[in-house]
Formats: sequence, structure tokens, C-alpha cells
Amino acid sequence: MRPMRETIQEKTLRALEFSRIKEQIAEFSYLEHVKKQILKLTPTSDISYINDEIDLVDEGVKRINRIGSPNFIKFSSIDYSLSRLKNKLSLDKYELWNIREILTLAINMSKYEGKYRAELKEALSSSSLYEIFDKLEVLDEALDVINGSLAYGNITEYTLYTDSEPVYVKDNASSILSSLRKKRKEKESSVYKTLDSLIRKNSSKLMEDTWTLKEGHYCLMVRLENKKDIQGILVGQSQSRQSFFIEPYEVADIVNEIRKIESDEEREIDNILNDISQKIMPYALNIENNYNLLSKIDFVFAKSEYSIKHKLTKPNFINLENDPASEYTLNLINARHLLIDSAAIVPQNIYMKKGIRQLIITGPNTGGKTVALKTLGLCSLLAQSGMFIPCSDNSTLPIFNKIYADIGDEQSIEQSLSTFSSHMTNLISIINNLEGTNLILLDELGGGTDPSEGAALAISILKYLLEKKQIVAATTHYPEIKIYALNEEGVSPCACEFDNVTFAPTYRLIIGTAAGSNALSISKRLGLKEELIEDAKKGLSKDENNLFDIINKLNEEKRLIEKEKEEITKIKRDALILKETYETSLTKFNEQKNEMVNKARDEAKAMIRNTKAQIRETLKEIESAESINMLEKSRGRLNDFNKELGENIFTEERENKEVVPADRIKVGMRVYATSLGTTCEVISLPDKDGIVKVRLGTFETRSHASSLQYP
Repeated sequence: MRPMRETIQEKTLRALEFSRIKEQIAEFSYLEHVKKQILKLTPTSDISYINDEIDLVDEGVKRINRIGSPNFIKFSSIDYSLSRLKNKLSLDKYELWNIREILTLAINMSKYEGKYRAELKEALSSSSLYEIFDKLEVLDEALDVINGSLAYGNITEYTLYTDSEPVYVKDNASSILSSLRKKRKEKESSVYKTLDSLIRKNSSKLMEDTWTLKEGHYCLMVRLENKKDIQGILVGQSQSRQSFFIEPYEVADIVNEIRKIESDEEREIDNILNDISQKIMPYALNIENNYNLLSKIDFVFAKSEYSIKHKLTKPNFINLENDPASEYTLNLINARHLLIDSAAIVPQNIYMKKGIRQLIITGPNTGGKTVALKTLGLCSLLAQSGMFIPCSDNSTLPIFNKIYADIGDEQSIEQSLSTFSSHMTNLISIINNLEGTNLILLDELGGGTDPSEGAALAISILKYLLEKKQIVAATTHYPEIKIYALNEEGVSPCACEFDNVTFAPTYRLIIGTAAGSNALSISKRLGLKEELIEDAKKGLSKDENNLFDIINKLNEEKRLIEKEKEEITKIKRDALILKETYETSLTKFNEQKNEMVNKARDEAKAMIRNTKAQIRETLKEIESAESINMLEKSRGRLNDFNKELGENIFTEERENKEVVPADRIKVGMRVYATSLGTTCEVISLPDKDGIVKVRLGTFETRSHASSLQYP
């Protein structure tokens, strides 16, 4: 049968060895069905799901670091058991015991959560795991039903044959079962006594003074010549042909009685298990809820434990279409490949600055180009599967619609495809399935064919993907592609660093520059004869040498431009910091100024209110004054208040009040004298100086005509 062809997504996961990572994560799970769930993990572009899962892992990591992991009891999948319960069917003892483990674990988890809840609330901001723990149900009644009838352990005391099955039904599960097992025990004892008696009586006729269990029969080893002396069932003959295995009839009769008791016992056990099943059926949905929640807890803590062991960190996500504040398209700080020994791996900074959508990685073979591609791909797969990533804090990634990788030698003998054809088939599949923004990883793009055609085709594909706004990381040896990376807007060259002194790769990435392949240097380090290397140098054409000179020149220009950009960015950043500092200081100053002004205003208002209260008291004294001296004395106090406040306290706030013209002042009219701050009666017309006599109560005084208003 012809094997099914892999999809490009399946090829990507295989090329990036994602299954090996999932196998490592699954080792931290206690539950077999959760291990299978982990092995089925696939990346998604659902940002809500991704954030929820990563928040759970984040809280799990913090919990483990603070109080340790919860203690798990292993249990198996109960999907089949739940289906039987919901359909009113009985469960066997193993299914019931499995449910018992789930109910017990739910109680233990609730205790674990309750014990540390106050401490955790103080330490953790997220409440995602709280909600899962809080939904666990303590089902004491269902648990008591199971514990009352079932137990765990190797029990042989009530069984004729050794029972290696660990779950058993207790004797006291019912009075009938207890009676049957008592009878069985008595009959078993009778078997042993009968055998011992027969052995003593027929010792000379037996090869051994003991009995043996053969094919379910209790047999004596009878000598060849005494075969007819022992009446019983012939079970077999020894290898030496000198003895026979015979179960005496006296023993066989007792064993048959035991078989009958065992049959009755099994029927009673079925009745007991059916009764237990009936009693827990009403809790089926509650049991299912606990099962799902405990499975989720195991799933989360497996990912959290893995994250701690491998020092993974929480990724940040960027929206490429709507995040003007971000300086990067993506930024992986000290990224590591999880399948390379941590002692040997060199962390890499893999980033694309804002506006960059393609990273062209150059450098020698064995220099780390493919590792860089796989590291980027693996970090993206992990992040979009709801996992932490092997990078330092503050690493940032976009959410990709899909992640595609064409990496490694894909030559296919079965499908008669060359390396080039196989890579091109993958590329066609990728290009034909572009939707949204995708991460596309291409190893040795355009390789496996004529270099000139391969380079031209590669550049055409890269330009197309750039136009489609895809995020691409590609490795190459072709000088033409290096020049493309150095010249094209939105494309950044990247070199795998090579130590020209030791002639060895450092495995570090240098973003912004293109590297040579160092084939001659590597060959020399590996021991190729010097004369062959010199001859190869002579074989390089003038055009090839010129091409290398152009790359070097462009590298230098690129380096200078990047340096200037960095300086400009630094100046802008410093200016922004200065602006923010100024604005903060100005805001603080204005707040303090307003606070001081408000305080002074409040104090002044309080003083005015107090003074006006005293004025009102003085005016009352004026109203009731019995002599001119008392009146003048009161006016003197009012003048003192006037000086203290720095304003005319006799002038009441009387907006839009008209002054009485001098020629309209008449004797007997009521006016308001602003100089007195009260209403009075005119008792004389104005004299030549404009002075008018007025009566205030029983006393008379004088006021200028200009201070008289209509009341």
C-alpha cells in the first residue's frame, strides 16, 4: 500500500521535531490520558486560548516555586465508565475503584488549595487556577459508598487461588458475601487436611511427601507402579515417566463444592457492584466534572514543571498590524534549542526590528544557521501551543496564522523526487496556502540545482513573500541572495559568527550583516592540504571575487547605517525620557501650586466668615445703641475690621443696586446707606457738601449722598 503523503503542516512539525518536545513534556504528567493529550498538542492562532493557557502555566510555575506541586493519585480515563453510568449500566470493581481515586484526589486537591489559599492570594495576581480548584466538588457520599465495599491490596486469605488483582470486594460488603467466604474458607481448610491425611497414609506410594497444584487440580505425585492404588483424576505424567499427577476423588469432591461456592460468590459480587453503581449514578455529571478538572490540573502542572526544569519564560505577544509602540517584529532574547545539550548550546538573540519581515541567515556549514531556524520555529510552536519558551524574559513574538518549515534533505525515493523537487513541492504548497501572516522557515532556499538559477528563483520567491507581508527566515550560501538582503527594504541580513583565528564557528548570530561561507577556512581547519586550498583560491573567478568585495562593502555600509540608526534611536529615546520627566515635574508642580492656592483660599474664606460674623454682632449693637457715643464706638470697631480685611466691609455685595440721585433724595424716604451697611430713613436733604442726615433706629447720624442706594 502506497504511504499517505504528508501535509506541509505535518512536515513542519516533523522538521522542527515538535513531537520530541511534547514527549518530554508528557513525562511530567501523572495520567496516561493526559500524556496522550499532550502528545496531540498542536499550535493555534486563537490568541484568547493561547493567553489563557499561558496564564495557567504562569500561575502553575509560581505555585510550584512557592509551595511545591500538589500530590497526585494516578487514575485512568473514565470516558467509557461515564458512558455506562449515564446509560444506567453497572461498572466492574476496577472502574469503581478508578472513580474512587478521582473522588479522593478531588478532596486532596481541595485541601491543598485551601491550606495555601491565603498565601497564594497574596503572592499571585492571576486567578485562573483558583477557578479550576474552586470548581472541584467534594462528593463524600459517593466516596463512602465505594469505600464501604471495596478495598485495595493483594488479598489471598479468602481466595482458594492466589489473587494478584489488587482491587477486591470486602467481606462485609453484604451478609451473604460474608457467609459464602466463610464457607469457602472452611472448605479450603478441608482440602488441605484431606491432602495431608492422604500423604501420611500413602507415603510409600508417592514420589514426594507433598502435593502440587497442576492445571487447577490438587495432585499427589504417585509412583508408576502404584498408579492404581490411589483413586482419583489422572491429570498428567512427569517428564521422567516415573510418576503420575493424580487428584484424589476425596479432594476433587471438596474442590467441586468450592467451585459452587465461588460461583455463588461471583453472583453476589455482581449484585454488590450493581448496587454501588446504582448509588453513584446520580453523581455521574459531578464525577465527570472532577475528572475533567483534575485532568486539566495535571496538564497545567506538567507544562509548568517542564518550564521550570528547562528555565522557560513567559512570552509576550505583539500585534503586527496595530502595535505602534513596539520596536520589533519579533525579538527572542538568548533563545535556546531544547533538544541540544544545555552545556553545548550557545544562546542566540534572534530578532527583526520594526518594519523588517525577512531575516536572511548566512555563514558556514556547521555554523548554526539551521539551528537558528529551528530555534525560531520551535519557540513559535511552543508559544502558540500555550507554553513558555526557552528564552530570557521580555521575549516577544507575533501570533502567526500558520508556521511553515522547509528544512533538511527532503529527497524522496518513494516519490521519485530529487532534493530540489522535494523542496520546490513544499514551497508550492506553502505559497498556495498563504492566508494571514505566517512564519515561513526556509533552509538553503534555491539549493539543489544550478546556483545561478537557484539564486534567481530564490530571490523571486523572497520578493513575492515580502510583498505578501509574510515573516520569513531563510538560510543561504548564495552571494546574490546576500546582496538582496543587504539592499532590499524590509529585509535584514544575519551572519553566523565565525572566528577567523580559530577557524571555528561561535554559533552566535550577528543581525545586520552578511557572512561568507568560509568553505576554504573550514577545509583548512579540517586538515585539507595547503596546496589544494591555494589552488582553489586561484580557481575563483574575477567576478566571484568582485562579488565578495561588493558584499563586504555593503556590509560596511549597512553597519554604518545601523550604527547611525541606533544613535538616532538613542537620541529619540533620551529626548522622550527628558520630555516625560519634564511633563511629570510640571504636573507635580501644578498639583502642588493648586494645593497651596486652594489652601490659602480656604484659610482666607474662613477668616472672612469669622470676621463677618463679628461684624453682624457689631451691627446688632448699632441697631440697639442708646447713645451716639456707643454708636461711634461700634463704628470704630467696624473700621478696625475693615482695615484688617483690606476691604470695605461696610459694602455689602449688592449687585445691580441703583444709587439714589441727589436731586431725588426726599425727607422720609427709606434708603440703604452703604457707609453704614444697613437701611435707614432720610431726615434732611443733602447740604452743599452732599451730606445727608439719616435716622438709624432712635439715633441720628450723617452719610454722604453718594452712599445712598434704593433699598
